[in-house]
Amino acid sequence: MAGLNKFKAIFRSRFGQRGFMILLVVGFVAYFLSLFSDSDWQRIEPARYTELAMVVSPGCDPVKQTCYAMSNGLRLGLHISGEPKPLKRFQLQASVEKGSKVSLEGIDVQFRMHDMYMGEQQYALRMQGKTEWQGDVVLPVCTSGRSEWAIELLARTGDRLYQAEFLFQLKN
Repeated sequence: MAGLNKFKAIFRSRFGQRGFMILLVVGFVAYFLSLFSDSDWQRIEPARYTELAMVVSPGCDPVKQTCYAMSNGLRLGLHISGEPKPLKRFQLQASVEKGSKVSLEGIDVQFRMHDMYMGEQQYALRMQGKTEWQGDVVLPVCTSGRSEWAIELLARTGDRLYQAEFLFQLKN
């Protein structure tokens, strides 16, 4: 406490009572604003979604055919139109199978590579009718030359986030 009193005395002698009050107000405002910064909201806000993993058809290649993922009343198909190449635009199509008991609010996709960070990119697919979604996407380039990719599909409902991972390999 003696250190604080010494600081007050030095500050007041150089900047006066008014300067000391301005410093206190600015400090209080900065502290108050830091309580509501984005990183704090992410840390203290309760999870908005219950995350559900989807089971994907094993060995299915979405470049060659429509591959399916299933979980809790939802069956989703994913297909890549054309041959994907790094840094070239191509189209992804997702579909909710008839008989699915879940109504989706949105579908996003991200490209991943196992054991390698490929940057943050996320594409929102556009709804095309009641059960079809599609979007133009661009595959990042892998500087190490690897060709094994994963598409992480995130399907949102009011309180659930369905997650599926579809694997594919680029042709050389």
